[in-house]
Amino acid sequence: MEQARAQVEKVVGWAGAVVDDHQVGLLTTYAHWLRQEAIPAGGIGPDEGPRIWDRHICDSLAFAIGWSDGLPETAADVGTGVGLPGIPLAILWPETHWSLIDRSRRRIELARRAIRILDIPNVRGYADDITKHRAKYEAVVARGVQSPHKLVGDVGHMISPDGRLAIGLTRHGESEKWTESWGRIMDVPGEVLDGGGKILIIDSRDR
Repeated sequence: MEQARAQVEKVVGWAGAVVDDHQVGLLTTYAHWLRQEAIPAGGIGPDEGPRIWDRHICDSLAFAIGWSDGLPETAADVGTGVGLPGIPLAILWPETHWSLIDRSRRRIELARRAIRILDIPNVRGYADDITKHRAKYEAVVARGVQSPHKLVGDVGHMISPDGRLAIGLTRHGESEKWTESWGRIMDVPGEVLDGGGKILIIDSRDR
């Protein structure tokens, strides 16, 4: 628990946020659920158990850097799978209303089970095609869904006029394709997240 808390506080502090004991407890419960249920159900890869905290929980929390200047009232996680990064962010931002969206009903049912276990009322799961989803959000996040160029086109209609999109870039050089004209790339340092990371932040003026 203490090691997990140290990892969480490091990435959350870098993103300009704070966590309390209750939130760390919820994240720990979610990490346990990912190991015990999501992996056997195929929600994440079979070898991901040892990397739950760094590659999934803390990697998800790093997306908070996109809103260090103020939290959104509404947010959506597109291609959420079993709730990543949306569930960790919903735990971090309990006042933000979250929609977890994935076209796979099986994955959404898994995410809904996690929501029930965690008892986090600010989250809803939707089995939907993001190109047809009609609600608008101040924040949209995506982690490992598809190429950023295609994603921007697919979710542009979901982002409110003053909204913001945060896309997790792969750790294999994909970020080299993206310049400041597309927004801004936030580098997550290696001392914050094992192996580092990159998040592309696109504001309304950049779209």
